[in-house]
Amino acid sequence: MKGHRIFDRFGFDLPKEVNKRKYSEPKVVTEHKRFHFDSIKQNWLNIETGEALTDYVLSPELTTVLENNIDEVLE
Repeated sequence: MKGHRIFDRFGFDLPKEVNKRKYSEPKVVTEHKRFHFDSIKQNWLNIETGEALTDYVLSPELTTVLENNIDEVLE
């Protein structure tokens, strides 16, 4: 079979995915006892100031998974 092409790609090239999420700079927390997790806001909040530890927003898909306790992919 030397010299014969057995496999060859066909089709088209997809555009590269662009990461649309912008992440804030990491924060170093040295006094972790001053934060508590607020399940409604889905974030760690400073007890004294109410400042959120991160700017992360859950996607609707992840929210659905967490609310419905889905732990496997359904096909």
